[in-house]
Amino acid sequence: MSETFDTAPERKRPGGFLDLGDDDICQRAKRRYNRVALALLGFILAANAVAILVSTLLSIFAVKPEGVLKLVLSFAPVYLVGVPVAILIMKPMPTKRPKEEKLPFGRILVLIIVSIFFMLAGNIIGQLVSYLLSGGTAENRVTQLVTMEGWLQFIPVVILAPIFEELVFRKLLIDRVGRFGEKIAIIFSALAFALFHTNFFQFFYCFAIGLVFAYAYVRTGKYIVPVLMHMLVNILGGLVPTVLMRMAERNGVDAAQLQNVTPDKLMSVLGAMLPLLIFELILWALGLAGLILLIVFAKKVHFEPAKDQIPKGRAFSTVYLTVGFILYFLLCIGLAVYTLLL
Repeated sequence: MSETFDTAPERKRPGGFLDLGDDDICQRAKRRYNRVALALLGFILAANAVAILVSTLLSIFAVKPEGVLKLVLSFAPVYLVGVPVAILIMKPMPTKRPKEEKLPFGRILVLIIVSIFFMLAGNIIGQLVSYLLSGGTAENRVTQLVTMEGWLQFIPVVILAPIFEELVFRKLLIDRVGRFGEKIAIIFSALAFALFHTNFFQFFYCFAIGLVFAYAYVRTGKYIVPVLMHMLVNILGGLVPTVLMRMAERNGVDAAQLQNVTPDKLMSVLGAMLPLLIFELILWALGLAGLILLIVFAKKVHFEPAKDQIPKGRAFSTVYLTVGFILYFLLCIGLAVYTLLL
């Protein structure tokens, strides 16, 4: 059975729970965070190695992945290879899951609406940064993946991504490092999650909503809560706009030529795009509501004290100046730059 932050002592640990000095706590925390980061590094390396191997084999046999095959090859290495590698490396580590609390539905709803604001605002920042760094030539490869094969995208985007990403970056990660401080674990979880996407388009909103998902997990102790929140965000941010745009295209709207629509065709184009325009209006209204709720409820965000809390002023060196995290950070940023230049 998993242990909670508050009750169970760590296995194979000399002395009592309260006998650790600051230096000992930092040493233990550093080793723990380093191993978690190495697990994430193995996650990325394994997934990319398999993707490169499969791509090489396909090129040798002159097979060009299209349609369903392209979709499968985009996600299978991550979820069928990368995730098991991360689990194998993290699993032997002692775990202490957050204490289960019943968070009112209204508070969860607030977190969801705040996530929508973070998604919209972070997406704008990500696009601006990507275009500035690339001189305006960057293309969002995530959009290309999400818009392919119609409803088939539902499986990886709405089902697989939330289940496996929340498992790794919330459940596995926080259960292993949360004992050293909730706030520190939440920020680390969100940063690792954002880096994992290896592109600047997604980095900023993934970091922001990662904070919300991690906070929801820590406050409820239930893995299913951030999974459902993640599913909803992916539906609103990816699936629904794509489906509505496809509907508009079937009604004669050419997405590539929207900027050059002639006045005589404007009304017909607006009519075909009306469902998408209404949805976007509602989404932005929710985003504005999320900003207001963030300002109102920010002071109510709280973090439970940890028995092995990393001392103030030593969190950065303990958590981020490890071999594991430095290698993970450099690899993810390197892949992001490579993707941007391509």
